Amino acid sequence: MGYRESEWVATRGLLVMNDCNQGNDTATPLPRGARFFKCALQVNPFDYVKRHGHSSAARFKNEDEYNAAIVASCQQQGIEVIAVTDHHCIDSAESLIEKARSSGLKVFPGFEAVTKDGVHLLCLFDLDVDAQYIGKVIAQCGILKESQYSLPGDYDVLDFLKKARDWEAICIAAHVAAKGGLLKKLSGQTRMKAWKSPHLFACALPGPLQKAPSDLLSILKNESRDYQRPYPVAVINANDVSRPDDLGKKSCSCWIKMSGVSLEGLRQAFLDPYSRIRLNSDPPLQNHAELVSLTWEGGFLDGVTVPLNPSLNVLIGGRGAGKSTIIESIRYALNLDPIGQDAAKAHAGIINQVLGSGTKISLTVRTYRPQEQRYRIERTVAGMPEVRDENDRPLRLVPQNILPRVEVYGQHEIAELAKDAVRRTRLLHRFVANKEAIEERKLTLRQKLQQSRQALTNVRAELQEIDEQLDALPGLLELLETYKKAGFENRLRERSLLAREQTVIEGISERLQPFVDSLDMLRSELPIDLAFLSARALKGLPGQDILSDIRPILTQLSRDLDRIAQELKRTLDQAETDLEDVRSRWEAHKKDVQAAFEKILRELHEAANDGEAFIQLQHRIEALQPLKEKQSRLVRWTAEYEMERQTLLHAWDSIQAEELRLFT
Repeated sequence: MGYRESEWVATRGLLVMNDCNQGNDTATPLPRGARFFKCALQVNPFDYVKRHGHSSAARFKNEDEYNAAIVASCQQQGIEVIAVTDHHCIDSAESLIEKARSSGLKVFPGFEAVTKDGVHLLCLFDLDVDAQYIGKVIAQCGILKESQYSLPGDYDVLDFLKKARDWEAICIAAHVAAKGGLLKKLSGQTRMKAWKSPHLFACALPGPLQKAPSDLLSILKNESRDYQRPYPVAVINANDVSRPDDLGKKSCSCWIKMSGVSLEGLRQAFLDPYSRIRLNSDPPLQNHAELVSLTWEGGFLDGVTVPLNPSLNVLIGGRGAGKSTIIESIRYALNLDPIGQDAAKAHAGIINQVLGSGTKISLTVRTYRPQEQRYRIERTVAGMPEVRDENDRPLRLVPQNILPRVEVYGQHEIAELAKDAVRRTRLLHRFVANKEAIEERKLTLRQKLQQSRQALTNVRAELQEIDEQLDALPGLLELLETYKKAGFENRLRERSLLAREQTVIEGISERLQPFVDSLDMLRSELPIDLAFLSARALKGLPGQDILSDIRPILTQLSRDLDRIAQELKRTLDQAETDLEDVRSRWEAHKKDVQAAFEKILRELHEAANDGEAFIQLQHRIEALQPLKEKQSRLVRWTAEYEMERQTLLHAWDSIQAEELRLFT
């Protein structure tokens, strides 16, 4: 695809080619490349309207009034480019062309031809082609008198298209699927040859391509084998405009991307219709964050500004022209780290050796969410980035706050990505459809897996600790059996059972503590803080009257909870009092048992038997017995956690498989 000289910006031997979809930025004097222009390419002059008896002719006193209304409607509808195309006539269009140009519109002069075989074609010439030349072209078609304006010319479609090339004009098949249209008027081999002519660049439909007649749709989509072309015929909206109101119809205009309005710009757009033609029925373009321009102060690029396109920028130049300098300057301004050691060395070399200490890089950025805003990111070599607003005020922001998803890759990183499947996949991941939903599911599942891992780790650690303690139990039981055979159990039975009773008494506090803790927590949160519902806090809110009703509800809740807390405190205190009586009576019982135990110990001691060791042994065994119950519980929990984790891992595998399918 060719590009005109105006599409290039020269910078110290570097060519910056821009391709964009927005207008030039007023703060950047150099052009920013191609953009979409709204075009109406079949506007009829006043004489055509009168000649064909259109009702709109009666609305205007004269041609000047009609011309002024057409121009005003173009400006109202945002139309910047028109083509004036009377039937086999250019003289009737001159006053409208002059009026439109003086009002700032770009105008392609031309005419609508009717070929010998009855096909209507729009024949457009470049902006600066004069009417006299176009009149001679019309005469070559055999149209010599005003009375012949609506009659067919001397050329058939194929001859006319070939001639248009010699005239340096572009042809558009007008109302291609309607009466007089190429695909309706012609048939058989004639239609096939005309459609496949390399000199036919575009055709006009009144609406979206999908609503074209079903028998013609495959041809228009360039899917029909018999009508297959090396490149498709561009489909545009360019219906007859015979009154100012017509310019508001979607069928009469479309968007065409050009670096500058010219016949060559039209030709290039028609050669690449998928990216350079937008119908009014197409989804509107979504505004996205833009890098507007890049400027250097100091160093060998001092005073240089490179305007950047919000869509596509291509850097072209020989080795050492500065392509990498632009890329690494953008990366440095945004405070992004290169990937890999080679890329990091190349980046540091350009910043430190090419730009040098003290050079300031300024990157102008435009964002559209939540509203259109312009920023300037400045960074001096060896310093940190600073973000400023459009009024040059410093902001407490970092570049990632403005461009959270921006990525920069130099040639070294691209080479590394080509060799690294993991990084390639990671790069492609951001372009996957529905990835937000998948990422959200992965995040939730990852959190559950982390919780599952922690729970399983904790229960396994606790189980291991209990297992280690219970490893001594078989030996202790065997030793206890020896004491029993020696008759210790019968003589020290009450003292042995006292150890179990001691465990019961000590377990009281453990059972009550959760309720004590809950009471403490409840009382610490009372009364409920209602500052967020104060009149001052709700002032100015649209639902202030509704929200104010929350305050009495929470006030009553606070009172009820305080009453419940007091009742719970009284209940716990009463239980503690009652339990203290039980403890006192048990302590008296314990003294009696202990006295009897000491008497038996003295007797055993006299018999050279160690009764205290027997009691301690029983106490150790009694202390280990509850751990056996806990061990069983932990074993059950371990099995449940492992099963849950297997389920989560299976779900993770399913998500990864689903994500992988998106890349295939």
